[in-house]
Amino acid sequence: MKYTAFLTLLSIALSLQAEDWTQWRGANRDGVVGGKKWPATLGESNLKLKWRIELGSSYSGALLDKDTVYVTESTAGNKTDTVQALDRTTGKLKWKQEWQGTGSWKVTYPGRVNGSWIRSTPAIANGKLFVAGMHDRLLSLDTKTGKKLWEIDFQKQFKTPVPGFGCVCSPMVDGEFIYMQAGASFCKIEQDTGKIVWRTMKGEGGLRGGGFSSPVIAELDGKRQILLQARSELTGIDIDSGAVLWRQPVRAFLGMNILTPLPYENGVYTGTYRSGAFYYSINQEDDGWISKEKWKIGSKASAYMSSPVLYEGHAYVLIQ
Repeated sequence: MKYTAFLTLLSIALSLQAEDWTQWRGANRDGVVGGKKWPATLGESNLKLKWRIELGSSYSGALLDKDTVYVTESTAGNKTDTVQALDRTTGKLKWKQEWQGTGSWKVTYPGRVNGSWIRSTPAIANGKLFVAGMHDRLLSLDTKTGKKLWEIDFQKQFKTPVPGFGCVCSPMVDGEFIYMQAGASFCKIEQDTGKIVWRTMKGEGGLRGGGFSSPVIAELDGKRQILLQARSELTGIDIDSGAVLWRQPVRAFLGMNILTPLPYENGVYTGTYRSGAFYYSINQEDDGWISKEKWKIGSKASAYMSSPVLYEGHAYVLIQ
């Protein structure tokens, strides 16, 4: 079955916002849009269609920098994955880069019914675009020309199987580094060279391994750290060393922990597939880090795929 997408909404939003959107859920990975205040209502009087283009199948989000929109697509029966750079004002193609897609390979059940096309949202930093393909490959491209600067094939480098659902995690950029779940692990990577600085949370990969959730950075109890939700646990990871500071088991049907966890004060909110939503307090004590469940709600009021947004002390979620 062929699905066709159209890039339309972003071109409409450009008339209201000039802010860059450089990675998954925005520059701070929190789903918050800054810039000019939006009008109280949206309609024909203040929504103006500027341009529209047809795209192939893709789950990843679009990115924006000062003058360019970046989008991904899987085409030719998923034989090819592509990223395109489009002029932000006109929608005209600036450049595109292609690499081998999944072809006849399909994601495992139950995700197969939803297609086997590209899932990960790219990231922009320091003049480079970092984009991940379904078969656990990460490419670094020059944002001006689309030239490939380096590539990591996690399968070959670590001799790990393709994740059963493909590479889902969206790379996170911070300073001069990239962080993502790939190669049956969680990795810190140099942006300039593609060198892997450290690798932690190693697993078996394949069907039962390979994480879905995309990481976020938070300051908990005075320490800046990475929040990572793996298939069966929520963790805090030391940015410099990759050491796991604390672990909190999080059970989900088929290990489908998908959303990006939401930090709030000295705690973390997360939701699961069929097992409810939780808020955990995270504190550092004399004998190490401690995580405690503060509250839980049932699966009928739990987000499991759409990540929450924090506003004035409330988490806004799209429930399953």
